[in-house]
Amino acid sequence: RTSRRATTTMGARDGLRHAQFKPMKRAMDGAFGDREHGAAANVEGTTRAHASDGSSFVMTQPSGLARSQQVFLAQKFLNLPAMPSYVESEGGMVLDRVVLNAGRGNWWTTLTARVRAQRAWNTEQVQEGKAHRALLDPSMYALGGRFRANALENVAVKAIGELGSVKGVTRAFAKKFKLSDEKDDDAEAALNPRGRVSVQAKLPSHLLSVDLSHNERYQTDDRYVDGPTSASVSVSSRGRRAINYRVSARKWLGDLVPFDRKHGGGMRTPPRKELQAGVSYEQQAVLWRGRRRRKPKSSSAVSGYTALPQVPTITVGGIYGAVVRKSLDDDYKDGEQTELQNFGSLSVNAQVGSFARPLLDFTSINLRLDAGGMGTPNKPLDAAAQTPLPLADRLITMGGRLKANPVSVTLSLGQQLLGPLRFRAEVRASGAEALSATRAGLSALKERKTMTEVRESIQKQIVKPEVVYGLDCALPPTIGSARVVAWYNATRQEAMAELRLFDL
Repeated sequence: RTSRRATTTMGARDGLRHAQFKPMKRAMDGAFGDREHGAAANVEGTTRAHASDGSSFVMTQPSGLARSQQVFLAQKFLNLPAMPSYVESEGGMVLDRVVLNAGRGNWWTTLTARVRAQRAWNTEQVQEGKAHRALLDPSMYALGGRFRANALENVAVKAIGELGSVKGVTRAFAKKFKLSDEKDDDAEAALNPRGRVSVQAKLPSHLLSVDLSHNERYQTDDRYVDGPTSASVSVSSRGRRAINYRVSARKWLGDLVPFDRKHGGGMRTPPRKELQAGVSYEQQAVLWRGRRRRKPKSSSAVSGYTALPQVPTITVGGIYGAVVRKSLDDDYKDGEQTELQNFGSLSVNAQVGSFARPLLDFTSINLRLDAGGMGTPNKPLDAAAQTPLPLADRLITMGGRLKANPVSVTLSLGQQLLGPLRFRAEVRASGAEALSATRAGLSALKERKTMTEVRESIQKQIVKPEVVYGLDCALPPTIGSARVVAWYNATRQEAMAELRLFDL
């Protein structure tokens, strides 16, 4: 009876609600180019994903608490002098500490300092016993600031800024007071500040946002790039719902550089002024629901390690949407005046256990497929292109009029280790590589090869996977729906620990 009742619970009014489906829920933001996720390379702990970047991981979703506030809580309640992270591009281990935390009532602001500790340790000055010289090098430090104020009851002003190297400040200061004969271009390039100011107003079932962005760091599929300066205004739906939509107008300021994704790889120059409008439909369904473990000789369920009950389930979810982009430049030549980008994702999540016993009482597996297409749908098809297509391909390419983007496959695993501590692993690869790896693995199993040989057969087929490992520890239920997460991106060589709120 329990399973039948659960199967009919389709969640028609709420759209995607499962925590493992959060990357799909942010697919619309990815199409508009402002999806955020965690990044140890930034002092403030988040970065925007470039349109060329694949779907994000569950473990790297942005926390419900600002990074600077997380660091300050660790300093205040855990007596940690600094919060460590690992960034290979910055020399390895870095230490973040909040040096200013001010505010009262309806506003607050923080200033966070980063020390590139491992880079300083590996310098010749330290090896020669002159550590003070390495610590006096301004390139060993970075700064990040954040500000928030509630202007009205439903209006918030947010600002975030970073300075990748304090050396830029010292060089600009020396040039200003003629203490250095460096060229102006060199001093300005070293300074390189980046940031964003946003004004957000909550309207009934909608969110109005006005943003001004400068040199923000974007994560592509293989590196970080600095974005151009831009101003934008958007109106989007908000709240739990199956149908979501968004309308946006953007103007790129300053000199235009290749920044837009180009089909087939590379970047192109975006239009100076553009309009975007998108709509998506999302849904999830519980295919099977088990029962929580009961107390001995009692009808009540056992209490687990989390505030939210963990119930064995099999859940499927999906999203499909499209974004229309209209250039307002009469002389735009790097692309079409009107372009369409669509996206679709399908995910299956299965979990067993009640997460109540001390050992191995929670296991989860999630498989997600992400696909998309881009192009100009109003152009007629060539005779050679008018070939029968499967239903999925027709949806993504609009009957062949759009060029399909590479399909990606993401596999996520979760396993309780001890008490509230769980191990997580996620791997993402292209659809073609995943299919080849599956065939190679099945073929090796049929030939009765050892598991080592099976694993090697699979690894040979996946050339460029992105792998993330991590641990999460649920905090006591009395604190609420919160957990501490530590993750390591083996592909990008980044790692950090953070506090997640309302993410169970």
